[in-house]
This record gives sequence, structure tokens and C-alpha cells, in this order.
Amino acid sequence: VRHAEADHNAGPGFHAGHRIFDPSLKPNGWKQVEQLRKLVEVTGLIRDIELVVVSPLRRALQTAVGVFGVETEPPFLSLNGVASSSSCFNPPLIALELCRELITPYESNKRSPISTCKIQFPMVDFTQIKEDEDVLWHPNVRELKDSLEGRRRAFLQWLLCRKEKNIAVVSHSAFLKNLISKRDETGPFVISDKAPRSR
Repeated sequence: VRHAEADHNAGPGFHAGHRIFDPSLKPNGWKQVEQLRKLVEVTGLIRDIELVVVSPLRRALQTAVGVFGVETEPPFLSLNGVASSSSCFNPPLIALELCRELITPYESNKRSPISTCKIQFPMVDFTQIKEDEDVLWHPNVRELKDSLEGRRRAFLQWLLCRKEKNIAVVSHSAFLKNLISKRDETGPFVISDKAPRSR
């Protein structure tokens, strides 16, 4: 799942939007979240998902909690102002640096401190992230293709080591494009809402 529309996606200009630090979802983005949550519930997909892995950037966290989280949590209601239908099926959510957006000098791709995220998103498990501050982001450095490819491979390996079989991933366009368009030596990594995972 790519995160819903955020402040940096819908601004008047590309560069102006990317100067927004760790942007939040826009009102239209929250509508997209509500629509996807309804779809996930109506189709019964929420009953099949055993785990949600999410990027630690705010827009992805808001999307993951809004779609897959317990909507009655006060932080969720205060973040989007929109209540959606309740569900008794709520998989655990784990934040993981490996599936964050391509790291660019844009402040929109710099994450908030984990100490802040824990307060805003208490339903998300942040124990996989060791550094409170974003040590991966630098104001003058763009992540190289080899680094992104290394993260992709490490992320797939992390997924394959999990006991869960049906895992939802909430991330970003550049990372997801790289994730699903590549082939490893042992074959494709199949991503589907119903298909088994394979290498």
C-alpha cells in the first residue's frame, strides 16, 4: 500500500512541498484512507492480514493506522478527525526503516524522532528502530541505487524470516516500485493479496 495523499504531494510546487518536514496526510488523503479501510473490511481482507509493516515516516504511519489500526484509539481520531467503521480484526503494526522512502535531501523524507512517533502512534511497535533521531537522512546526500537495492534485499529477507504468511506493507512509491519490479537470482518475489510468498 502506498501512503495516501500528503502535504508534500499536493502542494502548489514540487520543491516547495518537499521542504515540508515529515508531512502529514491532507484531508483528501484521509478520505483515501477511509475508503481503503472500508474496502479492506468489506472484502474480508482484514481477516487474512496477520501483520502490517510500515515505514516510520508520518504519512505512512497515518495510512497504516487509519487502514489497519483500531479506529477508536484517541491518537487516530485526533490525527485525522474522521471516524470510520470499527473492526474487531486488527493485525499488529511494526515500523521498519528498511521500507522507508528513497532517502533524498528533501525534508519530506526525513522522519520524526521515534520518541515523538511512539506518543503519536502508541499502537505501532517501534522496537526494530534503534536510533531516536533520523541518522539515515542528510541534507546534501541522495541515497544511491546500490543502497536502495540493499535495503530492498534486506527487507525481503526480513519478511521471509517472519512466521506470518499474509503481510501488508505500507510504504512509498519509489521503494514499492523498486520492491515489486526486481527479480532475485532465485526467482520473483510474488506479492498478492491472496497468493503465497515465494522467492
